[in-house]
Amino acid sequence: ARIETAVPVFIKPRGRAKRFTGRLIESPLDIGRFYGVSRRCPVWLSTPVDWLTEWRAYVVRGSIRALKHYAGDPDVAIDPAFVNEIVDALGGDAPAGFSVDVGRLADGRMALVECNDGYGLGSYAVDAAVYTDLIVARWTQLVGSP
Repeated sequence: ARIETAVPVFIKPRGRAKRFTGRLIESPLDIGRFYGVSRRCPVWLSTPVDWLTEWRAYVVRGSIRALKHYAGDPDVAIDPAFVNEIVDALGGDAPAGFSVDVGRLADGRMALVECNDGYGLGSYAVDAAVYTDLIVARWTQLVGSP
């Protein structure tokens, strides 16, 4: 099947495996950047937005242990209550260690960027103890230990 869509559009893989890094498609010529990705790979498509700032929350066993800035203007505030709402909504379905990436849009609204499973998560210079706790919690869960 062929998907017809207007550009620009943001595209990222859908499902458990991150088959490629999400990216902005600004013209049909950009499709060439997906060489090697199966045409059957399920994807998410979304309208591009203008992020002022992006932050990552490191979550260990349902508790937000750290918030770290990683893109945009670090002086633009985010709303921690928004992050708490996301973590609370995931509840018991969330991995033992994961991240929630959030940001503030140019129009002032808060928005979810993405959630990432802790088994393959970058640290963005978060405190080593927090990062280690997150990785160990998720690894322990994956191998079936208490």
